[in-house]
Amino acid sequence: MEYVTLQGSKEELIALIKNTEMDINCGGPKKIGDDTYEIKACVHEIDAAKIVERKIKIYKREKIEVMKRKASKLVSKENRFQNKSSIPTGMGIKENK
Repeated sequence: MEYVTLQGSKEELIALIKNTEMDINCGGPKKIGDDTYEIKACVHEIDAAKIVERKIKIYKREKIEVMKRKASKLVSKENRFQNKSSIPTGMGIKENK
């Protein structure tokens, strides 16, 4: 799967959404110019090739697996409780002070 950013006219993008299997994450065409709209979607590689054939501009194209690997590198793999200032205390019961 690939994550793509597409730009075109509203009619072109709506026709593309109807005729292509894609996940647009509860979003639709977003207006970015006079008659220019943008869609961010997840599509299969085969569908991305079909989009290129229809002459709709793909401005960003990235494999989802690569995006997941980049995001997982941002997550710390250290033990956050190793530092004594961050050790949890108490029983998890809210106390009135």
